[in-house]
Amino acid sequence: MFEKALVRKVATAQMVDLGLLAETLLFYQRTHLVLDRSTAVSVIRQIGIDNLWRLAKDGHAQFSYFSNTLGVMTENANGVPLFSFAGIRPTGHKDMPGVKWDREHEFRVVLERKDFEPNDARRLSKEMLRLAPTEKLVMSGQKIDLNKMANDDALDSRYIDLAARFALEAKLEGRMQIPNDWKFAAHIASDASRFYIETNYNFDLINRNLVPVPGSKFGPADLLAEVFEARADMVFASKHMSEIVTSPTRGRMMQTKFDLMNIRRENSQNDLEMFQNVHLESKNLRDAINSGERTFSEFLDLLDESRKFKDWLKGASPERGLLKEYHDAVTRHGWLDKLPSKGARFGLMTGGGFALDLALTGGLATAGALALGAADTFLLDKVLRGWRPNQFVEEDLKTFVDGF
Repeated sequence: MFEKALVRKVATAQMVDLGLLAETLLFYQRTHLVLDRSTAVSVIRQIGIDNLWRLAKDGHAQFSYFSNTLGVMTENANGVPLFSFAGIRPTGHKDMPGVKWDREHEFRVVLERKDFEPNDARRLSKEMLRLAPTEKLVMSGQKIDLNKMANDDALDSRYIDLAARFALEAKLEGRMQIPNDWKFAAHIASDASRFYIETNYNFDLINRNLVPVPGSKFGPADLLAEVFEARADMVFASKHMSEIVTSPTRGRMMQTKFDLMNIRRENSQNDLEMFQNVHLESKNLRDAINSGERTFSEFLDLLDESRKFKDWLKGASPERGLLKEYHDAVTRHGWLDKLPSKGARFGLMTGGGFALDLALTGGLATAGALALGAADTFLLDKVLRGWRPNQFVEEDLKTFVDGF
């Protein structure tokens, strides 16, 4: 409980929510801050680089730096807006030919644009990037395609309809009631890298109920941007096997995502059943021992065979297929492989996806089966390795504190 928390994009207006950060640091054994250009500048202003180093040196927090800015690109094709997700990072400036544009230079330019003196900006950029190594979207040598995962989220009709509603409710802050018959859906475009939105959202009415922002209007891209940020929260939290400190809106989105994947298991028995059904290929170890077909002494022999691999596994990073590799290593040529299978709740399907015989929770409709895409199998794979998608949002912590 309260073992490790990951913090990114938790802010009020343009400032990092220092109170929430302090509470997270107090209650969690380890806190990881994923900083980007805007949040790095904010924490330097609000906390100071010396105090950030103090947090790191005293073991209270660790930092990483994600240089991409997540955004939604909008293009018009014959009058139809087409959308795509993109991680954008500056690579240079036309007025500065020959200048090496690395992370340090990039961050120094950001600081100077935020009114830091050039010498301070140079010093702080060096210090920040020593403190916070680069956060790479790589797992086990394989690139994590965050843009593609967000694209899959947009094309998940059940999820995107609910996620857009959650994002809009947060934006409206109670200024108007969203009609129940409003719908929001995405459809793939002909080039397969972009999509268009089908919706009956009345954005003129919505904008009349919002505090106007000079030079801009709220539209579908703003809702999609929240979906992108929620997916990034899921990816970073699962990569680092941490609970995510996030906004209430993105917390609702993530809860919906995991409800749709039917991985809210109520107790450890469900964990064991899922492990056995998926990774042990439905071998019925429990029944084999309870029925007397195999003795517990035989099981201990099997367990002894696994000791060397378990010692190796202890220091290994979570990787795709790790539990399956563990199972193969400790049961190869053993009696467990010869056990009969029982009816499995999960079946491996062609194309690498899963089909779930699920009853959706959280007030969602019941469905017979749901094909999971690459984005969701990534998360399911992490859950099966022990990560729990617990969401630590502000309201939860306040409830915890109020209990004292």
